[in-house]
Amino acid sequence: MSKLDNLIKKIQDERIGNSNKRVLVVEGVDDCDALSVFLNKKFPSWERDWVLYPAGNKKQVLAIIEQVDTWIGLIDKDEWTVTEISQHFARLPNLAVLPRFCLESYLVEPNELWLAFSPKQRDKFTGGVNQLSEEISATKETWLRHAALWHAINPLWGKLRGLGFKESVLDPKDVPNDDDLLNKLSSWHDTLDAQKTVQSINTLISQFQQESDFQFYTQRVYAKDFFQLVVHATLNRFIGQEDEKTRRQNIFRHLPVPADLDVLWQKMELLK
Repeated sequence: MSKLDNLIKKIQDERIGNSNKRVLVVEGVDDCDALSVFLNKKFPSWERDWVLYPAGNKKQVLAIIEQVDTWIGLIDKDEWTVTEISQHFARLPNLAVLPRFCLESYLVEPNELWLAFSPKQRDKFTGGVNQLSEEISATKETWLRHAALWHAINPLWGKLRGLGFKESVLDPKDVPNDDDLLNKLSSWHDTLDAQKTVQSINTLISQFQQESDFQFYTQRVYAKDFFQLVVHATLNRFIGQEDEKTRRQNIFRHLPVPADLDVLWQKMELLK
């Protein structure tokens, strides 16, 4: 049996057993923690029909649900375009894509965050939600540029991998001669057009600057790092020290269940 087959058997043996439960496969343990909170709030009996399982990464999620078409795989939207998402859906109908950049995107929008705070915590911000928003957005320009880099560089890396970077010239069974090597290196060089890449990043920056703050926080910024380095740090200063994992769990626990997750509940056939 392959490693993938062994993993699927392990899930079936340890998490499903003789039941008819289906599996919602997610990327990581943190995803399980957050989704279980939302599921418990909205569908208290969800565990009668479903189990959550962290596959470890996006590639593993896709591999599992390709093998078991009755299970559903949830992956972060990240920098995927609408076209890319449609292509993946066409290949894997049992795929679900988070409607935001990643699950931490539910932890960084100031107006949503405010809903998770107790009255005592809100009192720490003398200027109310506006002060919270100002504190979180203080370094927005830097993070906006980082978002543009993320949305440009990751697809660029994907293109390079598609061209065989770097494995295609290091295969001992197919060592390239000078002409083949020159062609391969030229294709990499053309893809890594520095001026074109910088222009695309600046175009993205201009585009993101025209969008709403909500769009930035939920769709553009790399929220995993933004939560840790900006939101968590801000809350440590204002409402007291707390380790990051505990704070993340507490916010999820007190947040209203986001309406945009209905697409996932519908795919799981929990919304009738």
